[in-house]
This record gives sequence, C-alpha cells and structure tokens, in this order.
Amino acid sequence: MRQKISISNRAISPHLSIYNPQLTSLSSIWHRISGILLLFLIVKLNIILKTRLYMFFNIPLIGVIKEIILLFHMVFLFLFLYHSFNGMRHIGWDFSLGTQLKDLKHSFYFVCFCIFCVLIYNII
Repeated sequence: MRQKISISNRAISPHLSIYNPQLTSLSSIWHRISGILLLFLIVKLNIILKTRLYMFFNIPLIGVIKEIILLFHMVFLFLFLYHSFNGMRHIGWDFSLGTQLKDLKHSFYFVCFCIFCVLIYNII
C-alpha cells in the first residue's frame, strides 16, 4: 500500500535558513551590479547628450534641479569608485594577493574607507 506522506511539517528550503552570506560573495555580486548600473548610466547620459537636452545647463541651477544633479553625480561617482576599487581587489586576487580571510575583510573595509573619503572630498 501507498503511504501518505505528510509534508506539512517539512521545511520548504532548509538550506536557506542556515546560509550566512559571505563577504566575498556579496562583494563579487555588488561588483557585477555596479558594472551593470554604470553601463546603464553611461548609455542614458549618452542618449541625453545626443538628443541635445541642454535645458539643465541653460538655466541657473537652483533648488530641486541642483539637488537632483548632485544626487545623480554622487550615485554615479559611488558606483564608479566601488567598481574601480573593487576591480583592483580582483586583480590582486588574480595574482594571489590578499586571499586569506583576514586580508579579504581588511581589503573590503579599505575599499569602503577609500570610497567614503573620496565622496566626502567631493562634497566639500
């Protein structure tokens, strides 16, 4: 005879509840995402410039327009810096430099510190 299997007590994905994201995997995923977003922003900027929408440059930058341009600039700069500095980390890994877990954490925090310093410098 067939036995009726009770599935109400079974976990749907038991491996997901015990998974702890690793710093290296998150860093790699964000490196790829930042590259895709940079590509999108560069293409979007190219389309805007090719269609000759210069209205932001012909009027005084006041109020909300200035803040929107500053926000766009800061997002673009953050993505560019993260992608560049993290790319340098990946090149170091290709030469087997800094592949120990302690070195990986220190290099990640160093990349974040460098990005923070450049962004603060750019704001001031």
